[in-house]
Amino acid sequence: IDNPATYKILTHNERYYADSLRENLSETSSNQVQQSFLNYMVHYFPTIQVADKIRTDDDGKLNRLTLTEQYTIPDIWTKSDDERYVYVDFEPYLINDHVTIVEAPIRTMPYAVTHPVRYQHTTRILVPEGSSFDKEFTEIEDKAFRFTRKVDFSNDILVIEYVYESLSDHVKPEDIQIYSNNIAALQNLTSFQVYMPNPAINFGEYHFDAADLNWLLIIIVLLAAAGITFASYKYIYLYDPPYKAPNQINTRLEGLKGWLILPGLAVILTPIRIIIQSGELWYVFSALQWSIVGDQLGTGMLVTSAFELVCNVAMVVVGLFLIILFFTRRHTFPRFFIAFLLFSLVVFGTDLLVLYLLSYPGVEVTPLEIGELIRLALYTTLWSLYFIKSERVKATFTRQRNLPGASP
Repeated sequence: IDNPATYKILTHNERYYADSLRENLSETSSNQVQQSFLNYMVHYFPTIQVADKIRTDDDGKLNRLTLTEQYTIPDIWTKSDDERYVYVDFEPYLINDHVTIVEAPIRTMPYAVTHPVRYQHTTRILVPEGSSFDKEFTEIEDKAFRFTRKVDFSNDILVIEYVYESLSDHVKPEDIQIYSNNIAALQNLTSFQVYMPNPAINFGEYHFDAADLNWLLIIIVLLAAAGITFASYKYIYLYDPPYKAPNQINTRLEGLKGWLILPGLAVILTPIRIIIQSGELWYVFSALQWSIVGDQLGTGMLVTSAFELVCNVAMVVVGLFLIILFFTRRHTFPRFFIAFLLFSLVVFGTDLLVLYLLSYPGVEVTPLEIGELIRLALYTTLWSLYFIKSERVKATFTRQRNLPGASP
């Protein structure tokens, strides 16, 4: 973004075009040719500069004359009007120069078309890492020409290929309107824009800015936090059904020790871990970045991001109440801990499933995430079985909440 782009152009001229260019080069100085080409390119890239002299390679046997131009383009990226994006437009000027619109589509005489000709304009662009482009193929068939546009992308190289090939030297009066419409459709395809979020925004990172707050998401998260806190207090902390002790309890196993130390650490660290991991989503509290996510990935990703944040809030709040239940050794802790593990597993699995089904560009479910889901499933299964079967759990979590005025 901060460095000049390098731009190399190779033009292969054959047959008539090779002969015509030879004649032109023989009558014009190299400096004049260079300046003429530069003046032409300025229309597409106003800041373009010559990096090296034009080179010619003349193959008389094949009657092919190749020109090589090399330029640098400072500030190739242009800011969008709202400054959310920067973009570069690429046009196949070889096609644009030779394929023109029909000025008068109502005719009584045939319309002359240059024939036989074939123009191929291929642009290869090294794009920033992490870019994503869909592969495309578009074809326009007319009695007088055939046109294709192909877009391919791999290994950070974007390739846009245009091919125009004449099929006739004229267009009949009764076909001129169809021909005119096809030429208009062709010209609508002769532009390709590469754009990305403006790097000045630091997309993906959040820095507090009072003028750039995503109030909708803030309100959603605050309401979720309030509602989940109320529900957790009422249905987890205050929930205290009569405790029915098992027939036999090994009192020697009573206490928060042994294997219980591990889930105890997990209960303490889980809210901290979730808050830290949620840092990856904090950037959506920027109204600007939230709108960019919507533009690029659609409403589905906005809903998914909001869902993840609300679920994270739920797990943090519930996790805090579980800490209280754990250290007060409430008899309800085992069932709520198992439910918490299952909820975490369902949330993570649902998140991966949504990302897989919606197939967001540049957002994929990785083998590492699949492995994490399997690990979480095993973790949930093992600890659930432990809390159901463990004699230490039965001996430790036996207490009820002390109600006001109740005897200890």
